Amino acid sequence: MSRRSSKRLILVVEDDPGDARLLCEMLQAQDPLDTELTLVESMSGAEDHLAQFGVDVILLDLHLADAEGLDAVRRAHTAAPHVPIVVISGLDDESLATQALQEGAQDYLIKGQIDAHNVLRAVGYAIERTILEDARRAGEHRLLQAQKLESVGRLAGGIAHDFNNMLFAISGHAELLAHDLASTDPKGLDRVSLAESVSAISVAAARAGALTAQLLAFSRQKPVSVAVVDLNATVTAIEPLIRGLIGEHLRLTVSLDPWAGRIVADLGQIEQIVVNLIVNARDAMPSGGTVAIETGNVEVLRAEAMSYADAAPGPYVFLEVTDSGVGMDLETLERIFEPFFTTKDVGKGTGLGLATTYGIVQQAGGHIRVRSEAGQGATFRLYFPRVEDAVETRPLAPSPTAVGEGRVMVVEDELAVREMVARLLRLAGYEVLTAAGGSEAIDLAQRSHPVDVIVTDVIMPNQSGVALAEEMMDRFPSIGVVLLSGYLPESLDLDHITERGATFVNKPVTSNDLVQAVDAAVARSRATAVTT
Repeated sequence: MSRRSSKRLILVVEDDPGDARLLCEMLQAQDPLDTELTLVESMSGAEDHLAQFGVDVILLDLHLADAEGLDAVRRAHTAAPHVPIVVISGLDDESLATQALQEGAQDYLIKGQIDAHNVLRAVGYAIERTILEDARRAGEHRLLQAQKLESVGRLAGGIAHDFNNMLFAISGHAELLAHDLASTDPKGLDRVSLAESVSAISVAAARAGALTAQLLAFSRQKPVSVAVVDLNATVTAIEPLIRGLIGEHLRLTVSLDPWAGRIVADLGQIEQIVVNLIVNARDAMPSGGTVAIETGNVEVLRAEAMSYADAAPGPYVFLEVTDSGVGMDLETLERIFEPFFTTKDVGKGTGLGLATTYGIVQQAGGHIRVRSEAGQGATFRLYFPRVEDAVETRPLAPSPTAVGEGRVMVVEDELAVREMVARLLRLAGYEVLTAAGGSEAIDLAQRSHPVDVIVTDVIMPNQSGVALAEEMMDRFPSIGVVLLSGYLPESLDLDHITERGATFVNKPVTSNDLVQAVDAAVARSRATAVTT
């Protein structure tokens, strides 16, 4: 859509020739050289014009051959959401005027009761209000950017503190392991101490992975797999985890509406925001209390949606988490979704939980409402657009091969990761080849054919794992592919390669999940080799 001139551009949508001529004369009564009028006789003609050209204001009749009443306003607003609409109607109907304004019109003028002064004033005010609104949005955007820059300092403190604690736990227990294993006295090997150190390293690594996932979700760099999701089933599946998170000093109640509809979202992200809200509720009740989870259907009316900048009318499924904790004052409520804002002590919160939750809900087309007062607990209600589609069922993966039956190539530019993955797969019984990059991998595959599966990092210098996988599949049609990555740049699209049979696995990954992915890829590879 483009503007054709620097003049004030007015689109008149009127199918009555007499009314159209009168409106045009009124609009050109003042500064005719600075005004450019376009007249169309139908809503479809207006939609076509708005799709190609920009306008400053729309004068809209509500009685058109292809659009009647409020339908005309809705279609005009949909075609040009940020262009002001001035309704010109022959009906002196206060109720209709109110509804038209609720649908997005800025003014309602009645034919036979207006003159050039009224029309020009309405057009001028509509344009001026839009300019002021655009300026307000631009100011808010600049303020948000400034707040994000200011938040970098908080990020450096909070995230660095948490990561340093995790790294300290990992390095400290690694030193203890090295000390114990270096002992020449068999009696000096305390198996309980060794197991404790290994467990502590695993826990610290899992915490670091969860924090990284939260950071990536906040920055929208984490791979997203959108599907139809049943909120009830999701809450039910993670309820044991939730009960473990809140501890024995808190009471959990779960009320799931059996008729609650389905939504479209990333299942992992929905689980993440439920956990985020539960952890916040737990932290708000250090002396005990109750946290309640509820789901249900709700219809958001247009008048209600207008009270919230990020809401749209329509059918929704809600997820509500309520706690009986310390609550929040108004000043805190106004900042809870700011990145890196936290009321927790240093080292106990990154300020990313609610910011990430807000981003995920918006990404799913929903919105959040919060009710809280100091000392009165808090209620977070998340709204997701309701869909009628059935929950997608994933096809069963091919039966895995017996352990040890297969040759696997690991391609990873990071030496420590490459050696660790290769060792895990060798322990599982696979014959493993390793390469540090794409060219080495292709050369090795040609010399060591056949290779059943290639396990490759996605982000590598010179050639990405996706490009390498495509080249390998072109050269060796039956080869299986497992892609590993902690994040995906926007420039990389996995759809094409996964449609060809590749499997994507998020880092960090457990050894069990990695071996299962490789087993399935080997099975697919050998099944393909038999049929080709």
